[in-house]
Amino acid sequence: MSAWLATHLLVQSKSYVPYEDDRSAGDISDVRLRRVIEFISVRFGEQLTLERLAAEAGISKFHFTRLFREKVGQTPYRYLSEIRLAAAAKMLVTTDLRIGEIALLCGYPIASHFTTAFSARYGAPPLEFRTSRATTHQH
Repeated sequence: MSAWLATHLLVQSKSYVPYEDDRSAGDISDVRLRRVIEFISVRFGEQLTLERLAAEAGISKFHFTRLFREKVGQTPYRYLSEIRLAAAAKMLVTTDLRIGEIALLCGYPIASHFTTAFSARYGAPPLEFRTSRATTHQH
């Protein structure tokens, strides 16, 4: 009875906003989206599945891809790839790690897949990218 009374008084005062389950198919809240983006930014080196990202957002994987794309402008997979490749490019220029190590750290367990993705994104394979940037940074 006291819980009902408290809720009734809050609703009447118009300061109460009822709980809305943002697991609905229609929307993904900005808070949940930020949580997923932060999750990707921190864990990009892990093998992240669509199921895991959707679970982090608290919605089904079927709705997650559509809603993520609507809010971010690209699919979750494309966003994850961009984060991984940007991190790899930075590591290639700022570290002496071997290319295979960088590939693993950035979520590419197969080096040839990393080289293909990196070349498509940056127009040069990782070693050539590193060499050209090292020459640029020495002058």
